[in-house]
Amino acid sequence: MKSLLRDLLMTFPGNIGFLLRKFIFGKIFSVNNIQIGRNTFIMSYKNIKIGENLRMEDNALLSANEGKLNIGTNVCLMQNVKISANRSTIIIGNYVLIAPNVVLQGVNHNTEITNRPILFSGDQKFNNFIYIDDDVWIGANSVITPGVKIGKGVIIGAGSVVTKDVEPYSIMGGVPAKLIRKRK
Repeated sequence: MKSLLRDLLMTFPGNIGFLLRKFIFGKIFSVNNIQIGRNTFIMSYKNIKIGENLRMEDNALLSANEGKLNIGTNVCLMQNVKISANRSTIIIGNYVLIAPNVVLQGVNHNTEITNRPILFSGDQKFNNFIYIDDDVWIGANSVITPGVKIGKGVIIGAGSVVTKDVEPYSIMGGVPAKLIRKRK
């Protein structure tokens, strides 16, 4: 019964569904203004902290099983954004825009073990975090890998894979992401 109610809440169309999600998730996260689209999933509520004015569009996912996810104020998560802080910590600052189909994965498989399949190798025991500072724009279809710190005012170009720390006010792009130019 509980999952049936959750499914109904997450899929209910139109303004009524929008208002139901706004009211229920506003109470869960103790915020006054939150917009949650259809077919979104938020797992491990107790490990997630959300600031005011979160906009989370359709088909997005937030998960923090055995981890911690902190999202600042005035954050927009567009369609199909996947943020997984499972067994890791992800911190997202204020005034952050994350475009469609972006993936933030806070932990990676242990690749040093070769005597069993990677599926059963467990997680790496280091760099299980992602930190995104204030005023950051992450372009569509980008991937942010574990152990990365993204500085204030950064723009990540669409389709980029960020594998290393990014200095403030940088514009990055490519696979792996490289400095295109500074914003100053």
